[in-house]
Amino acid sequence: MLVPFLYYFGGTVGAVWGMALHPLAAVPFVYAYNAKLNLIDVRRELMVLVALPIGFLCGYALNLLLR
Repeated sequence: MLVPFLYYFGGTVGAVWGMALHPLAAVPFVYAYNAKLNLIDVRRELMVLVALPIGFLCGYALNLLLR
C-alpha cells in the first residue's frame, strides 16, 4: 500500500526504500508478542547492540588488512 505512494512521490528510489523498510512495521508487534511470552531478555538485547559496532569495526579492519 505504501510502495505505490512512495513510487509516485520518490520514483524508483522511493519504491525501493518502501520495500526495504516495510518489515519495520512488524517490529512492535513482534516485541509485544515476545514480551507477552517472556521471551525478551533485556541484557541479551543490549549485547546485540554492543556486538554490532564491534563486528562492524572488525570487518572494517579486516577489509583494510586484506587490500
